[in-house]
Amino acid sequence: MCDLGEAALRVTVGDVMTPGKLGISATAPLAHAVVAMAQAKVTALPVLGPDGTVIGCISALDAMRLFSRRWGYEVAEDDDAATPVSVPSGA
Repeated sequence: MCDLGEAALRVTVGDVMTPGKLGISATAPLAHAVVAMAQAKVTALPVLGPDGTVIGCISALDAMRLFSRRWGYEVAEDDDAATPVSVPSGA
């Protein structure tokens, strides 16, 4: 039987990544990123700078956090994700 730990050390990210040129400009509207993720059936996209290099990542969770805050909900940030969030009763 193969030891998964040893096998995982031999497999590279390139071996298992989803290939393609999927990415979005940092200046694109958030709505475009959300639609692109939905159409591509992915939950995150690389964010590209003016020269086409990756400068970050936008995720579906990033968009949900923004919308939740705009609707008046308190939502934890990445750095304090372990902090309980408060959801108003009746939500």
